[in-house]
Amino acid sequence: PAHSPTNFAAMTKIWLRVIESRNVAFNFIPKVMCSSIRSVVSYMECTNKSKTCAEWRRAKHKLTNARFESMTRVIMLRDPLERAFSAFENSASNGYITLPGCYNIRYCSFAEWIDIIYHNTSNFANEYFLPETKVAQLDKVHYHYVLRMSSAIDRAFLWNDVLNASSTKLNSATKDQSTMVGNMTEGVVQQLVELYRDDLKVWSFLSKYGTPKEERTLYDIISAKYPLLFEEFRNVTAPTDPRTWVFPELLAS
Repeated sequence: PAHSPTNFAAMTKIWLRVIESRNVAFNFIPKVMCSSIRSVVSYMECTNKSKTCAEWRRAKHKLTNARFESMTRVIMLRDPLERAFSAFENSASNGYITLPGCYNIRYCSFAEWIDIIYHNTSNFANEYFLPETKVAQLDKVHYHYVLRMSSAIDRAFLWNDVLNASSTKLNSATKDQSTMVGNMTEGVVQQLVELYRDDLKVWSFLSKYGTPKEERTLYDIISAKYPLLFEEFRNVTAPTDPRTWVFPELLAS
């Protein structure tokens, strides 16, 4: 159960998927399996060719706060370092992922890409660069399930138990990490830590207190390589209320 009411009125809803057939509200995050989730949810909920009936931003659901409170609320998060690099790689094929001064991966290095974001955070207006915590809005929405994309257990739970879509092919969580590691110089990592500090706090928290961790993500590799840059994320503590996640308190610390 949520430890306090969800502030649905104040929530930015454009990333919300309303899955009426499962009584589920899923707040999706760009670059966190959003295409796969969109495809599955559209197949479940939509009969029209546009397949956007479950998306708040397009269908403008008449969802009340009371109805939202009654739904099972779910979100999936991703290793923030992997998500940042994935956006960079995906810029080669996705025209929405672009930066002023660097149209896509063909025109600049990952270090230059992150430096552009670092020196002008107005680029956060692009949802592909926006921190996960800004999309999740953990101060306004209290989720029943906060899942890790990298966890095979969490992905299976999402498909099989939350969505009842067991026939869906499970996504592999992590691509080849060698290329990502090679691009994570100390200077780049320092900028990423400053840009995505809250995301890294929550990721460290989920890794420690979420589903038992069987995977090794880029965060684990890079935090071991540059331990001083990640020192502040090592001492996250368990929720004060064992019934729920207390993310607002975590982020305020």
